[in-house]
Amino acid sequence: MKPTPRVVSYPHRTLALVVAALAGACSTEPPSPTTITITPSLATMDLAEELQLAAVVRDQNGQVMTDVAVTWSSDLNSIASVTDGGLVTSVVAGETWVHAKVGTATKIVVVVVVPGPRGWLLKAFDELNGSDWTESANWGTTAPLTEWYGVTTDAEGNVTGLTLADNRLAGTIPSELGMLTSLEFLDLNDNIATGLIPRELGNLWNLESLRLDHNRLTGPIPAELGNLENLQRLGLAFNDLAGPIPSELGNLRQLEYLLLRDNQLEGPIPPQLGNLQELVALTLSSNDLTGAIPSELGNLRNLTRLDVAGLGRLTGRIPVELGNLRNLERLDLSGHQLTGEIPPELGNLGNLRDLFLGGNKLTGSIPPGLGDLRHLRRLALNFTSLTGPLPPELGKLDLELLAVNHSTLSGRLPSELIGMPLESFFWGDSGLCAPLDDAFQKWLRRVGQRGGPKCSS
Repeated sequence: MKPTPRVVSYPHRTLALVVAALAGACSTEPPSPTTITITPSLATMDLAEELQLAAVVRDQNGQVMTDVAVTWSSDLNSIASVTDGGLVTSVVAGETWVHAKVGTATKIVVVVVVPGPRGWLLKAFDELNGSDWTESANWGTTAPLTEWYGVTTDAEGNVTGLTLADNRLAGTIPSELGMLTSLEFLDLNDNIATGLIPRELGNLWNLESLRLDHNRLTGPIPAELGNLENLQRLGLAFNDLAGPIPSELGNLRQLEYLLLRDNQLEGPIPPQLGNLQELVALTLSSNDLTGAIPSELGNLRNLTRLDVAGLGRLTGRIPVELGNLRNLERLDLSGHQLTGEIPPELGNLGNLRDLFLGGNKLTGSIPPGLGDLRHLRRLALNFTSLTGPLPPELGKLDLELLAVNHSTLSGRLPSELIGMPLESFFWGDSGLCAPLDDAFQKWLRRVGQRGGPKCSS
């Protein structure tokens, strides 16, 4: 006997759902890219910089698709280009749209190129003839700034140092360097840069050392440099700078070196320089300075070098206050029209090694107290109107050079000089004469005298 077939019945609504489900299973669509998200959504870049864009593609069900290729393009490759992998490289300042595309899905990222530290440095490269620099490794590339020759950065990537000394820099210093406000050291020494010192350098409030010596810079010293309250060294020597020395430099209370020699600076020495209590060296020689030497310079108790040798324009007396500079090792006031006597207070300068007062209109006698300057090695009092004899107290010194020629000194050279280890002794064209005794004459021959006559008796 055959089994009776089993008949399963479904309610009408349930049957309809089953049929619909089976139909849907048979017609499922494959995933297709629908949306693209790009990170970052807005890109701001410096010049010569790289930025990696990342694209996330999702399908119609919102699921991330990992097996799709994104096509990248830039509207303006001249501003910023993009690789097949989404790496953007900035070229020049401007704005462009970078497109990401997968199938019919697209996304646009706005890329804005704005000069920052890289751009400002590249401006210096262009303005200072970078193509002819002796060393310019990695300049203008997308390498980290710390790998650019002469550039130093901190942990955050801020430019803290720019050292391009003796590197064949030519052209003008761009004002854009004043935007590098993290700079602590700027050294363009020993090049052939021309033009003005940008006043914008006064914005570098973190600057500790500014060296622009040995260039061909012209124009005035910007008063704005007086804003650099952290500055310890200001080197502007051996240029063609003109105009006055700004009194604002007296605001640089941390300054240790102020080097302005061999320019065309004119006018008076600002008394405000006496405020620079940390100053170690002040060189103003070979300028066209006029007026008196400020007595305020006697406040510079840390000073070891004071060079004001010049073109014969300074007048007045040597300030007695200079006798307060107990750390002074070199004092050069030669080549002016200074008058009056040599202050005896200069005998207090126990550390002095060089004393050059020649080429002035000094009168009176040589202070015997100069014989107390036990460290003195070179003494020049030539081309003056000093009178009287050479003090025997000078014989206590270990001088290597003594110049009293072309003066109105007179009398017998003191026998005490025999103990000096002189290498150069100039005393001709004066009223001085040499003793006749054999010991003194032998000593004169040994030091290679450049002097005058023997005494008559």
